[in-house]
Amino acid sequence: MLNLISICESPNKLEIIRIIKLIIDIIRITIPLIIITISLYKFLRYFIKLWDFEVQNTFKKILTNSVISLLVYFVPLIITFGINLKFPEYKDCVNVNLNIIEKLYIKQLDEYIDKLDSNPNYDEINSARKIASNIRSDKLKKEYNDKLDNIENIVNANVDFKKNYGGNIYMGDSRTVALSGVLYDNEQMVAKNGAKLNDFLEHIQTAKEILNNNKDKSYNIILNYGVNDTEDVYGYCAAYTNFIKDIKDTNRIYLVSVNPVNDETKKRETSKVLEFNDIIKSCMSNIDNLTYCDVYNTTSHEEWIDKYLKPDGLHYNSDGNEYIHSQVLSCIK
Repeated sequence: MLNLISICESPNKLEIIRIIKLIIDIIRITIPLIIITISLYKFLRYFIKLWDFEVQNTFKKILTNSVISLLVYFVPLIITFGINLKFPEYKDCVNVNLNIIEKLYIKQLDEYIDKLDSNPNYDEINSARKIASNIRSDKLKKEYNDKLDNIENIVNANVDFKKNYGGNIYMGDSRTVALSGVLYDNEQMVAKNGAKLNDFLEHIQTAKEILNNNKDKSYNIILNYGVNDTEDVYGYCAAYTNFIKDIKDTNRIYLVSVNPVNDETKKRETSKVLEFNDIIKSCMSNIDNLTYCDVYNTTSHEEWIDKYLKPDGLHYNSDGNEYIHSQVLSCIK
């Protein structure tokens, strides 16, 4: 049963079934016409004769041929109706036409594009283009090819980025400074304890020096500010935007959420952290070449406090730093 259903969901196989069905339809119409024509010929041939035995036999043949013609024409219709009624899951096979085949090609293309959005690669793109070539609507075909062109551009950019990859640059406050013990050899930081918006503006110059000294390299730049001045969220949005515009678009920017605090220590408020995250994520959502890394929601607030936060309710212990670093790397990948 499953194999039959899979046939009905394959546009390539339905193309073959459609041709077979077309041949059957031609036979179904042609044979009755031929039989009726021959019968009429015989009828006219003997019409002028008297009502004798030969004429009677001719009428019997005509009647027989008529019944055969009706059976040839209507039996396939009856079978089709019965299958549609009893086995609706096979309706695409039974009622196959160009529109059904087109819809199945479109369904396949949508599935390919969904996969390519999360894992773009040349092989899948080429397979999707072959499917797109079967779409009859020129407008729809162009829309899908445009989508595939965009995905291919992303693949090309990934190839170039990996070829010229220079490492990761972390920019931030004391929470970023604390990551120094878990960073890899190809990772560096531009950070300061207690850093706020004005410090980020100073850090920009240092980051640009690194980029200018390595113009042939591409970097992941991780922005990790905000916990010390959540009220300046719109200032961060403007400063981040200007920074991204000023550097080469071959570099990739990752904006990390401000991660949980413990309200009981009264050093920071969770409500303000959440508000900062919502606003900064929204105001940066239209920036090309930027990815928002929501590390905050990768585990429960309780686990952040119990497992990863220091007693001061603001900074993270060694487990917390390793956890944040691993989540940032997952976001980058």
